[in-house]
Amino acid sequence: MRDILWIPSWYPSIHSIQNGDFIERHAMAASKYTNIVLIHIQSSNKIETILHKNSRKCENLFEKVTIFPAVNYFRLFNFFRYFYYFNKAFKVCYLKNKKPCLIHVHVSYKAGLIALWLKMRYGIPYIITEHWSFFNLGNKNNYSRCNIFTKLLYRIIFNNSDYVLPVSENLNRQLRLFFPKIITSTIPNVVDNKLFFLKEYEDNNKFTFIHVSSFVRLKNPVSILETFIRLRKKYGFVELKLVGPLTNELMDFMGKIEGIKDAINCTGSVSHDLVANELQSANVFVLYSHYENLPCVIAESLCCGVPVISSSVGGVPEMITEENGILVPPGDEDALYNAMESMILNYKKYDRKKISETAQAKYNPEVTGKQIVEVYEKVLSKK
Repeated sequence: MRDILWIPSWYPSIHSIQNGDFIERHAMAASKYTNIVLIHIQSSNKIETILHKNSRKCENLFEKVTIFPAVNYFRLFNFFRYFYYFNKAFKVCYLKNKKPCLIHVHVSYKAGLIALWLKMRYGIPYIITEHWSFFNLGNKNNYSRCNIFTKLLYRIIFNNSDYVLPVSENLNRQLRLFFPKIITSTIPNVVDNKLFFLKEYEDNNKFTFIHVSSFVRLKNPVSILETFIRLRKKYGFVELKLVGPLTNELMDFMGKIEGIKDAINCTGSVSHDLVANELQSANVFVLYSHYENLPCVIAESLCCGVPVISSSVGGVPEMITEENGILVPPGDEDALYNAMESMILNYKKYDRKKISETAQAKYNPEVTGKQIVEVYEKVLSKK
């Protein structure tokens, strides 16, 4: 079985257990069909000493993770240490003349620089899976606004790759616009279908909207709350569930709400399996971001058979149809209100079983794992 080296720029660790968890699911999916050695190096201001973790996630997936203390007063030093610790880990994993036959980068920066260096030194080809909304024009701080040096750096990384795998068609178009020479194939994010699946819905005379996120500003949670407050005045049986770590801004806003606090349930941060439980018991998932790429939480909701209301940004229109949800323009709270009201009034038209079956067929690990390995075969056949 061929040995593929994975270098993710983001990956779950003590620094953040949710940072790049979608990359971890991609790795699990691909490891069903090939052998993977994953090396992740991360600086962190949460630790004071270097932490090393070696683990075999499953039979064909070995993880080597190093977290080192960040130096905040001289950040360039962190960059050099990143290369140093990667080189040490690489030498441990590949002793003597043994080398991986292919490198798979997840998120082009910083891991793409490592892959470029390994290609120049050892002639190992690399491919990139890109998840980053940095290349989404809806993001105000996107690639097109970067300085000339930064653009040149990314151009070198992408143009030297053998394949680029964006997770959405929207991102695919953006990357080909910025880097016309690249060869691309869209492979979506993965859902853990052992957790996110259809459960029989229990009607408890409540209509539950649910929002799951990190509650940062780009997710626009305050607008969801403001719209829900308007809706609650007309429909006394609706409730809103917020799943994730509340920010200070959001807590301040909620502290000023009067009269309907009993209709808003905040769970705080919960484990992935509990997120699945919350989604399975909800009526509708709501996401109202200013920009997105291909949100895993939408795919997870759909796999649970839960229809979705979302702002029409990034790759989201590729996920939502008339059969599984409603798209609204970003920033239009009246449109969000109308969509939420429409869900209440027309909920019976949504077939939760069909929604789940369609999503499971698209986002399950077996399908995605095979798609990734097919790209490996294409690249390696050219060597």
